[in-house]
Amino acid sequence: MPLPRSLASSAASRPAISAARCARQTPRALVRTARPSITTVRHSSSVPHHASFPPRRSSHAVGTALFAAVAAAFLMFGTTAVHADAPPDLANPAVDAVQEPVTKKPVPKTLSLVYDGRPHVFHLLGLGVRQVTFLNISVYTVGFYLDSRSMDALRKRAATFAPFTSAPEKKLEDVVEPLIRGDAAEVSVRVVPVRDTDGPHLRNGFMRILTARMGHESATLSETDRQAILEAMDVFRAAFPTGQVKKGEEFVLTKTAGGALRLQHKGVEIAYVRNRWVAERLMEGYLREKKAIAPKLRKSVAAGLHALFTGHEDF
Repeated sequence: MPLPRSLASSAASRPAISAARCARQTPRALVRTARPSITTVRHSSSVPHHASFPPRRSSHAVGTALFAAVAAAFLMFGTTAVHADAPPDLANPAVDAVQEPVTKKPVPKTLSLVYDGRPHVFHLLGLGVRQVTFLNISVYTVGFYLDSRSMDALRKRAATFAPFTSAPEKKLEDVVEPLIRGDAAEVSVRVVPVRDTDGPHLRNGFMRILTARMGHESATLSETDRQAILEAMDVFRAAFPTGQVKKGEEFVLTKTAGGALRLQHKGVEIAYVRNRWVAERLMEGYLREKKAIAPKLRKSVAAGLHALFTGHEDF
């Protein structure tokens, strides 16, 4: 396989190196870099164990050939390392995912989270994309998930949601609070930017959801409630990264059965907010009809709930 232009030019421009020096230094240093770690994906093929060289090459030719062989090994192995803290490779067909229609980005059908001393499995109820401005520029994909126990509880109450099943999109607002505010309800929202952005930009979008709900409910909140909510919002706000957020970085927000809000970034929990109002209103914000954050998500969640209540779900 020909070397990339940058490597080929580098090899050509190197001064002559003795064969002994190449054998003593170059392979050991570079092969150590190229050797797969325990987290490297194994290939079905491997680097050949031998190479055939014409006899009596000059030291420069031998050095160039060795450099080329090591570089080829580096390209084969060094670019496929998968780190333990990296999100799953959703481009891999083996990963169970569905494609978000607008961005064509994969969204996993299940999320596996561990907190409160036990594993929690969440199932995709609906998906969509957050878009801004009249040009409909996509900002991030969003998946809306329910945990297994919450889904079982909803199935048992399917008869009480008969009015919803007659017109899911129009009546989604009627099931938002029962869906999110149930004592045992556990809900997750997975957000993944589709373009490079920054932490403050993402954070401000979430904060607008909360401030809008706070204004809407101001008449029913006591001063004590208000102060507790503001303090919880400060904790949530401070948790976001202050610098650049690359496209593809995963954020998972989870409302637990205990009423807390957990925030994960790239698989690491960065915030734990003990305030039921904040946790519930943030989740509800994605399903509210007025000034919908992601209309396509609302439509998808409505369809998912309809399938759940009528026994046609594929969860």
